Amino acid sequence: MQIATQAEYDAAIDRIQALTGAPEGSPEEKELLKLVLAVEIWETKHRIG
Repeated sequence: MQIATQAEYDAAIDRIQALTGAPEGSPEEKELLKLVLAVEIWETKHRIG
């Protein structure tokens, strides 16, 4: 998963908030982990946060 635009970044942040607390081992947790990694990469590239 790769975030290419500010809009995708904003959507990923919203989705992370929605998925927070997902059960361990669930598909939602896997999606959450992928999103967190993608956001961290975006923030590193754009020096946000």
